[in-house]
Amino acid sequence: METNSPRPGQDAARDALEAANRSEDVVRHPRVPRWYFPVMAVVVAAVIAAQMLPSGQRVALLGVAVVVILMVNRHVQTSTGIVWDARRLRGQLPFVAVLLGVVIATAITVAITEIEWVWAVGAGVAAVVVLVAGVLYARQSPADD
Repeated sequence: METNSPRPGQDAARDALEAANRSEDVVRHPRVPRWYFPVMAVVVAAVIAAQMLPSGQRVALLGVAVVVILMVNRHVQTSTGIVWDARRLRGQLPFVAVLLGVVIATAITVAITEIEWVWAVGAGVAAVVVLVAGVLYARQSPADD
């Protein structure tokens, strides 16, 4: 289907390409609220540190953590339009691997040494991992225009 409109000039084509690139950046790394990663860091740290609690309290805290994670993620999804995209999993694998490594290393250390406060150290390290992931994510997100 042909149109009678003139072909765009170089400037118009360049502007259209830049707009498309900006749109791609926004879709690839949608902006999340500033509080998102700190809240997630606290939740992750709490779950890991909860390993020092008696079994019943540990389960209760895990239940609360799951509810908090679901509520926070639902709020972020509805307020920003972010939806789950399985294709992003590849980019999340390093973060998940490091976080899982912290948990496994902490559990092994506690099992070998029988020193329970190591869970608190692991919780702190895991929180830092989440915060660093947030900083890296924010650097990839497009800046406000």
